Amino acid sequence: SYAGTKKLPNEAVYVSLSTDSVFPEILPQFDGNLAAAIGQNFSYTDFSPETTALGRTYVSFIVDTDGSLKDIVFLTVNNIELNRSLATALQLLNGWKPALHNGKPVACRYNLPLTLHFQ
Repeated sequence: SYAGTKKLPNEAVYVSLSTDSVFPEILPQFDGNLAAAIGQNFSYTDFSPETTALGRTYVSFIVDTDGSLKDIVFLTVNNIELNRSLATALQLLNGWKPALHNGKPVACRYNLPLTLHFQ
């Protein structure tokens, strides 16, 4: 349709950032093998290859200034119970180094793609 192809005038398109937005010089990092750590914390006794939709799951969270995780959000919803178990496993992780901005720790959002494999 015409409405889908009509372009907006340049002055109608803008982007704004909140005044407290920062772009850290060093992004958050996990100290160790992240996949192994999630696997150790992940309780998968109720899941099986036959009943669990596998594939890529995208999760986003904030690594806070103390290295703890908060505001865990799943960007894909294949299985609610699976996402809950993954969220619990992520909450149990220790070893995150926060992002740094001007040499000081800052909270930073981290996006993590996960691909699950059952054995």
